[in-house]
Amino acid sequence: MRGRARSPPPRRSSAQSDRAAARRSGVSSSASAAARSRAVDLYVGIASFVALLALWVAATGFEWVQPQFLASPLGVVVRLYDLFAGVNVDHSFIWDIAISLYRVGVAFALSAVLAIPLGILDELLSHRERHQRAGRSISSAICRCRRWCRSR
Repeated sequence: MRGRARSPPPRRSSAQSDRAAARRSGVSSSASAAARSRAVDLYVGIASFVALLALWVAATGFEWVQPQFLASPLGVVVRLYDLFAGVNVDHSFIWDIAISLYRVGVAFALSAVLAIPLGILDELLSHRERHQRAGRSISSAICRCRRWCRSR
């Protein structure tokens, strides 16, 4: 047996070699598969965004869609800058956002001022009703018990 040459080990598939490499590095194959899955999801997300952006640029550049229905990406970016910087408008977009937040806050405060006392009142009335019903049932039970005792 000493003089005989050893045959090479059988070739492994790529999946087997990936699992072997993962075992050597201390990472389980399911963890490496999860990492590959996350990477694929990331690449698919980026590719989808780039494809939609390219379609948008093509649709506006080749005028497949009229500008009154779909603005170009550059036009949108320029308009957003104008809104936030307050260029060519009487006030900035930040001011509009602040006014909207103020209105939402006032509406929330008014609704809280009305709803909290109504909720407390509702709970007090329903609590009182429960006690009255319980009291009626106890008093009627006592009356029935007295009648039954007298009849004996």
